[in-house]
Amino acid sequence: MSDQQQQPQNPQSPTSPREEAYRVLMLARRDPDSFQNEFGLLKQINFRGRFDLNLAIYLVSGTVKLQKRLDLILSKYLRKKLSSHSDSLITILRVGCFQLLPECNIPHYAAVNETVNLAKKYTPGAESMVNAVLKNIAQNITTLTFDELRVDMLNYLTQYYSYPIWFVKELMTYYPEPVVEKFLRNGNDPQPLQMRLLDDAELIKQYLAKLQKLNIRFKQGKFLKNFIHIISDSNPTHLPVFEFGKFILQNEASGLAVELLNPLPNDDVLDLCAAP
Repeated sequence: MSDQQQQPQNPQSPTSPREEAYRVLMLARRDPDSFQNEFGLLKQINFRGRFDLNLAIYLVSGTVKLQKRLDLILSKYLRKKLSSHSDSLITILRVGCFQLLPECNIPHYAAVNETVNLAKKYTPGAESMVNAVLKNIAQNITTLTFDELRVDMLNYLTQYYSYPIWFVKELMTYYPEPVVEKFLRNGNDPQPLQMRLLDDAELIKQYLAKLQKLNIRFKQGKFLKNFIHIISDSNPTHLPVFEFGKFILQNEASGLAVELLNPLPNDDVLDLCAAP
């Protein structure tokens, strides 16, 4: 089947978040310079709901960020080299593999079934292989290790944490391997949007329930429970009750400083060295 025949449908009417993620990733593969623009447009698409939009954004950003690790995993379960397959099949396998990572918290049956549906549509004839490979990965993903690659730490860190080799090599010039690995691991952690709600237990409970309903991933503050860290890649203006001013964007560290200072009414507070 030609690339033209494999081209996804009009992005303004996506049939599923996974299909839209596939479309953006395919465009990025063919024209890397277009990725940022397409990724920005993705956030404006009129999906059936916020759940679908957040999932599409998550799949695109995660698949791109961890591409080298995904290829490493896939190479263990493919008979042929990944690079020997078509662009469409490579993209579908990467999207499917990403959803199976433990940190994604996506049910494996949904990840496999939906990815197989993509394969049926865009790589007909390969759906059985996609199904077998993803099911095999799903069964082994929690115990999968690549310790044998640690004999070459530069290669291991580059592939497993999915960074440019020149960047990892530069870090290893100045820091010991355990420090470099921790740095790379932390760099892959999502950087959350932080927000502060009124310190009201019932309000906080209701708000967290709304986030869960919309499939917006979050965690409460480590020290202050009225601070919420939004892990999903979300536009703050799209978050629940933004238009009513029920929360403000603020780093938990800023709130902690006030909490520790504990100013009382009519206290005078001198703020020194707060800006560059």
